[in-house]
Amino acid sequence: MRNFCLAAIMAALSLSAGAASAQVTPQAVSDWLSARDLSPELVTEGEDPFIRVPDGNLTWLLFFYGCDAGTCENLQFGAGFTNDLITFDTVNAWNRDRRFLKAYFEAGEEGSAIVQYDLMPTPGAPMDHLGDHLEMWRGALNDFAVHVGYLQPAATQD
Repeated sequence: MRNFCLAAIMAALSLSAGAASAQVTPQAVSDWLSARDLSPELVTEGEDPFIRVPDGNLTWLLFFYGCDAGTCENLQFGAGFTNDLITFDTVNAWNRDRRFLKAYFEAGEEGSAIVQYDLMPTPGAPMDHLGDHLEMWRGALNDFAVHVGYLQPAATQD
């Protein structure tokens, strides 16, 4: 009897979790970003959709990977910066001193850097489980933009 009760409780919990879960699709993520006061643009050029997000003084992209029947297994936040202050050493310093955003240098007429953050959403989890990743990305992206001289550091309050 005890095992039956435990099994019934587990079944009820899994059903309630399933009801709150969401599939990670480009449209669902775009809608979720809109609900967070962002203005995402779902771009469907070519085979792979992505989302372009203007965010204050920055614009970033969200790419979808491992998609099957519209549901995607992996996401990648990305942004690019170009200015004369970006050097190979600047990007290497970022990668040496920071943990979560990876960056790489692209040589050209002006220095260019691409910064990325990969994540694997939890299958069946509510869309809000992406919230911590979004906040980490936005904060670290701003830090990177300051690091490469694209944005000025925010004034500190004493």
